[in-house]
Amino acid sequence: MARYGGCAGILNNRLHFVGGFDKDRRTPMPDHFSISLDELHNWFSNPMVEEPSWHKERGIPGSAGHVLCSVLSTQEGPELFFFGGEANDYYPRDAEKGDNTCVPGLEFNKPFVFSYDGQTWKRGPDMPYPLSHAEGSRIVSENGDGIFIFGGSSVHEQELAPDIPILTDGILYFSSKTNKFKRVGNIFPLGMGRKATCGIGHIENNHVTMFLVGGQGSVSRNLPMAGPINKFTSLCKGGVEALE
Repeated sequence: MARYGGCAGILNNRLHFVGGFDKDRRTPMPDHFSISLDELHNWFSNPMVEEPSWHKERGIPGSAGHVLCSVLSTQEGPELFFFGGEANDYYPRDAEKGDNTCVPGLEFNKPFVFSYDGQTWKRGPDMPYPLSHAEGSRIVSENGDGIFIFGGSSVHEQELAPDIPILTDGILYFSSKTNKFKRVGNIFPLGMGRKATCGIGHIENNHVTMFLVGGQGSVSRNLPMAGPINKFTSLCKGGVEALE
């Protein structure tokens, strides 16, 4: 099935794909599929082997696009976490006739968190604010039981800028050990929001180093609406020891 803006993660030696928009680019879909990594490896190694097929898993209770997924350790074992996401993205004016001009949708972001243990989905704590477009800018903690999320598209202030997303400059930390969020910092420069960035990170000895490359920035610190596409790299650094 055609999908746009879903997310993926490796859980129990299977590649899982969850959510995203339908081919209309705006309708969130709850479907969840997985495929065996062993079967994929065998097929790549020996093309004569029958092509592996995707397996339809239990659907997610609430879906979205431009969503962030990550496998984190919990007390019960590894689980696939599904953070936030967006509904009603820009859509093509008339794709059937070849007119793919973008038309603004009434976008809104979600704060929902879900996790999947290989059998069932369960609802987690809401994020401190709705969030999407942060799927490329996150880093998992050293021991795998926490995740840092940098920037993203947050609330949509209809009075300030109808249909225009408001970008966040926040750095969130989520602990799958305590099941809690905490805002632990701001991204450079000077509080300007960023979304859809490419994040390259490293954690060693409880110290985070994170490069955020490109993406879309806010107009300014005082005007957090989506602005120019960035060509620069931001560097975020900080200690983890204070998070507990």
